Amino acid sequence: MIQENVIIPFDGDHADIPAGFVRETSLDGLYPKGSADGVNPNVTGGNSTHTHTSPTHTHTLAGHTHTGATPSQSFPNDNGLAGHDYQGMKSAHAHNYTTSSGISGGTTNDTAVTYSTISNDPPYYTVIFIKATGNTTIPNNAMVLKEGTSRTDLIFHTSSADKFLKGAATSANAGSTGGSTTNVHSVTHTHTTNTHTHSNFTTALPAENRAGSDGGTGHSQYIHTHTGTTAAGTQAINSYSTDFTCAETVQPAYKKINAFKNESGSSVTPAVGDIGLWLGTLANIPIGWNLCDGTNNTPDMRSKFLKINSSATTTSTGGSNTHSHAAKSHTHTSSGSHTHTVTFSNDTGNVDNGSSEDSDHLRAHGHNSDTSSATAPTYAATNITANSSNNEPEYRTVAYIQYEFTRITKTITAGASIKNNVTETIEASSDVKKEFSKNISAIADLKSNITRTVSAVGKIGSVQRIFAKGDIKHFSTEKQISALAAINKKRTKTISALSNIKVTTQQEIEAKGSIFRTGIIGQPSFGGLTLPFPDYADISPEWGAIDNTALKGKTRRGVMSRKYQYQFKWNTMKVEYYNNLELIANSLEASQFVYGKWPQSREGVICLGSLSPRKLTYKDGDSVYLSSVILILIEVESRI
Repeated sequence: MIQENVIIPFDGDHADIPAGFVRETSLDGLYPKGSADGVNPNVTGGNSTHTHTSPTHTHTLAGHTHTGATPSQSFPNDNGLAGHDYQGMKSAHAHNYTTSSGISGGTTNDTAVTYSTISNDPPYYTVIFIKATGNTTIPNNAMVLKEGTSRTDLIFHTSSADKFLKGAATSANAGSTGGSTTNVHSVTHTHTTNTHTHSNFTTALPAENRAGSDGGTGHSQYIHTHTGTTAAGTQAINSYSTDFTCAETVQPAYKKINAFKNESGSSVTPAVGDIGLWLGTLANIPIGWNLCDGTNNTPDMRSKFLKINSSATTTSTGGSNTHSHAAKSHTHTSSGSHTHTVTFSNDTGNVDNGSSEDSDHLRAHGHNSDTSSATAPTYAATNITANSSNNEPEYRTVAYIQYEFTRITKTITAGASIKNNVTETIEASSDVKKEFSKNISAIADLKSNITRTVSAVGKIGSVQRIFAKGDIKHFSTEKQISALAAINKKRTKTISALSNIKVTTQQEIEAKGSIFRTGIIGQPSFGGLTLPFPDYADISPEWGAIDNTALKGKTRRGVMSRKYQYQFKWNTMKVEYYNNLELIANSLEASQFVYGKWPQSREGVICLGSLSPRKLTYKDGDSVYLSSVILILIEVESRI
């Protein structure tokens, strides 16, 4: 049964939450995440969104040139040096120029980019998480999680396939979807710019010819240039803005598991392997459920978000709680253009070595400064890199628990009462399972007290020879004999039955016990189901005090009451027997128990039952068997 406070998903409307369950509002709008190893659940964390910062970056200004011309410069006639006919240039002259493309400076200032904020939601399907208010079953439209690839009576939940389960918003119905594994971040930023200069350059030659002493123009051109220097200039930059569609698949660390939904229209009994959620402490996980930590045949759900398989297949893990994005290249365009003020060096004068009789000098001169042409250069591309960021959505930690078998509802104290004819050690931590690990005081070596070999050397029913060391069980002899509890164990000598034991009536034997015919004892029955002969059976009282009671017309104090506990074990049991017994024993409803072996149960007594989980299965021909089946029955009413 699903015990009180166990949580399961519900795929329906808020108004249709079934009786026996309430909405677990603490999971509304949140993703369930497995609690960390050894840490109690019910801790919140995560964020609805994330962003990224980035390292700083700069852009360098590309090389470029400017053009222009020096202002014109002219000179008056002047004989110049003695012995030379120097008239200078009769007309003004100028020089064209193109600045150097080499620049110094111009790199932008450092800027760190912040990526836009986006949702942390991975692909999701919303459910209502409902909590049992008492022992109950799986209602219609409820879901169970399972590591296995199939679930009897339930169908795979295709609506949540390849999606994370998320609690529906407050009072909302189940069935909403959303989220994505692809991040699209907007990035917007700009830079401040710095000044730059160009390397010095040389102007072009002037285009004009000088005049000779006779005023002619037949003399060669006067050859000279000037060195140009640019003053600092600044190129403004435009901001950059774009949407980065990132290539990375972003989803939190998950465990993929299967989800099965009850669409039968009626309640379904939980089965071994069903997984639910628990918000209590780890120490208080209900008996019959195991923490999903990778032990006891459970999946390891610790620290993992819950994601449903795309189809009913084996479980897997993936995702990461943090992520970054690959570098993105970008550049900025120039805002407008810029110019430079250009100055020119003076010329110190020169002699044009023309004809020897007409070599002249030109006096030293310079040109005024000029403003270059406007140019809009580009900025070089640079990468933007996103720093790592956490992408866990808003969550509440839970303990994922896997169903093992139904919890027994009564305390069992076994001290020294489990003793008659027990010939093997009972492992309370495995065979008797979790219920008994605290209440049985004889966990190890609950063995028979027999200290001598009991031998039945003679023939029983003239069919076969029996050698029994510690326990004489029923045999398929011609006359079936059961001596399970009849041979008292306190006998310490070897008991020999050298003659034929053929009697079928009750008879005292040397072992101070009794051998009964099988027909007198009969097979035990519970809830109307006749059970196979057990390999081991035991009865023990559980005592309790009654303050006041009436005995023979008088009121007495301090009277003890008792309830009997019956325990059976079958080394093997057919699966069909087990299936029928499981329906009765695990129903949490009291049923009649009848067993002729004990006076307390010959007339029938009302008991509650608990059945051990399915053990190793094997086949023998057409029959399928389970091993080590244990049934515990406890009387409902006390005896005085």
